Amino acid sequence: ENHDQQCMDTDDGTIPSVSETGREQQEYPSVAYIDELLRRCHVPVIRNLRERMVSVIDEEVTAEAKDHVVIHYGFHEELDRAKETFETLDETLSEVGRQVLAKHQDLISLKVVFLPQVGFLVSIDKRQHAHDETTNTFPSIPEDFEFVFVQDDDAFFKSDEMNQLDEEIGDLDAFIKDTEALIVSDLEEEILECESELRITFSALADLDCILSLAGCAADLNFVKPEIASAEEGVIHIENGRHPLQELIVNDEFIPNDTMMDNDNRVMIVTGPNFSGKSCYARQVGVLVY
Repeated sequence: ENHDQQCMDTDDGTIPSVSETGREQQEYPSVAYIDELLRRCHVPVIRNLRERMVSVIDEEVTAEAKDHVVIHYGFHEELDRAKETFETLDETLSEVGRQVLAKHQDLISLKVVFLPQVGFLVSIDKRQHAHDETTNTFPSIPEDFEFVFVQDDDAFFKSDEMNQLDEEIGDLDAFIKDTEALIVSDLEEEILECESELRITFSALADLDCILSLAGCAADLNFVKPEIASAEEGVIHIENGRHPLQELIVNDEFIPNDTMMDNDNRVMIVTGPNFSGKSCYARQVGVLVY
């Protein structure tokens, strides 16, 4: 990425500018300010990162998943195959279960299940078979069934078929999530390589957001831009000042107030009955000065 390239590219390779001459910038300082904001924005970098993220992350499915980032189908072949296998896993386990049951016809019924960290297991209802609870042995269970554990009325075993599933399929859910997490980590590294450009752009956008907020107040609430006096002057001069929040709840009945303080008049005494607006007036001055 060319870090010296700012904002957006045009057909002739130049960078467009709100103002093209120094004269325009002198006559319209606000235009010059916006022009400077635009030059601080690394639009090509942001655009490329956005396109990269969109090509990698499935935003719609990720929003539905909520607990992890989902990668687009077609981005990682091995991941795609794992997801396809996982989607048909129930049908695969049912078919393997039928094959095991056909092989061992003495069994009344069974299920093939998967447990994380344990793998694929044959599950049978222990109530259907003789069971020595002392040794956890099942005399009627096939000899190639290796006992693993008992939970409630279910007994779980390893078999040759289960070991084959462990080797061929494994923990698909963990593999999918680990692979997606690794892809996201690589994407994060790509983003961090553009940290400087991102910080400069975000700073410009923050300035723009502040300016737009102030402009919105000026347009919607009839505010004006203040003149900032030096600290040495110590002047607070407000004409028709209004509390920007309080006036929103009094249905256009807010009464404006003036304030004049300087080095010769540093203290004002505000009098009036309860609920006449003394505290509101004091807060108004503080908010406007802030």
